[in-house]
Amino acid sequence: MTSSADTLLDIRRLTVHYQCGHGRPPLIALDHLDLSLTAGETLSVVGESGSGKSAFGNAVLGLISPTPGTIRFAGEDITHAGPHRRRELSQDIQAVFQDPHGSLNPVRTIGQTPEEPLLAHRALRRAERRAEVAKALERVRLDPDAATRYPHHSPAVCERPRHPYTQALLAAAPLPDPVQQRSRHLRHGRPAPAGVEPRAVDHRNADPVPELKLRGG
Repeated sequence: MTSSADTLLDIRRLTVHYQCGHGRPPLIALDHLDLSLTAGETLSVVGESGSGKSAFGNAVLGLISPTPGTIRFAGEDITHAGPHRRRELSQDIQAVFQDPHGSLNPVRTIGQTPEEPLLAHRALRRAERRAEVAKALERVRLDPDAATRYPHHSPAVCERPRHPYTQALLAAAPLPDPVQQRSRHLRHGRPAPAGVEPRAVDHRNADPVPELKLRGG
């Protein structure tokens, strides 16, 4: 059984209601959801459209407020964290969006969008930021020269899903060198951000991953 000291994300009785207008009952997206995750643990959230997957993710990210319920991250109650604290938490909690083009601004280069976390959290000069972006692109097996291109100029369709990972990597707080050297690696030699151990799962060689199944109301 997982001890409270090992728990990274702890959610209790998470409920999300959406108001549907005057005189109409609220839409219940989530109803008293409980779960706990430890550092390095992977959870697959599955369910049909409208079952509450996005509501769950948005609540953890702080984009929507739970009706009742609590969300604790590393022992801290972040359920109603304010804008300043949420800005700080963005170094530890990031989303990689399903639609790669939805996470990139079509009028900005591929390198400008993931550069934003560096502007928010780290006092770097422009040349240093560009160097960090180039390293992040290399970590996800993209050409560093892609930073100067626009999203619609991405040369291969298979490369486009990798772009959102660069922003998540750059948002993670930098690690001291000895810690960075001990960090675990993804397949193909790509290092994972601090405290995160993503797994590539396919049908040929898949490790069992716990599933959270949500059902629409």
